[in-house]
Amino acid sequence: MDSPQYQELARVSQEQQPIDRETVRTPWKFLAGLSSNLALVGFLVIPLAFKDAKDDSSGDKTGTAIAALVLIGSAYLLSLILFCAQYHKRTYLLHSVFLPCLFSNLIGLLNVVLNILYRSLFPIGRLKTVGMVLPAAFAVVSALGALWVYGRDIADEIRVEESDRVTVPMTEEEMQRQQLLRLLRENKSKKRISSKVTQKTFQINVPEHINPGKGWNSFMPSPRDDSY
Repeated sequence: MDSPQYQELARVSQEQQPIDRETVRTPWKFLAGLSSNLALVGFLVIPLAFKDAKDDSSGDKTGTAIAALVLIGSAYLLSLILFCAQYHKRTYLLHSVFLPCLFSNLIGLLNVVLNILYRSLFPIGRLKTVGMVLPAAFAVVSALGALWVYGRDIADEIRVEESDRVTVPMTEEEMQRQQLLRLLRENKSKKRISSKVTQKTFQINVPEHINPGKGWNSFMPSPRDDSY
């Protein structure tokens, strides 16, 4: 049978351990996947809108650029909403938001750079600069967010380890001594309660024909006969 001290220590340690299992609903996971995929599609489409010095078809490429920027902006806005809505779900943010967004931006940046180099799209115009700056900046932001989540997890683990070191389990002798002290205190409290109860419940029963409020005559026995 476990002692109360061990039960208390086990309860405290369970309360101090961080909860690793996070329950996130399926719609939130779907939105996180949609965000990273929208960004990836946008960065795959935006090189199609790049123009070189000899290209004159500006109408179709303007629409393509607008569509790509809309996809990328929607992806970033959705990621921000997910971060604000699921701020305390660190595992979800790390594996469903930050890391997928990081990979999507890195792939998009690589795609833009390769298109510029392979197609010799020089000089670099405004749209090309935007196509390189956006994925690079948001890749850095996603990496910082992933490091922030990872750092908080490490800090929580260190805090739990330090609390476990401070909480030293008692020896068996100390537990026996405290149990004896507890039993002595319980016995003393029971004795005090029993003495008070006996004082309160102590009564003297007298015969019914004795009535102290009417004088000594009521206490005297019946007169004897003179002949007796």
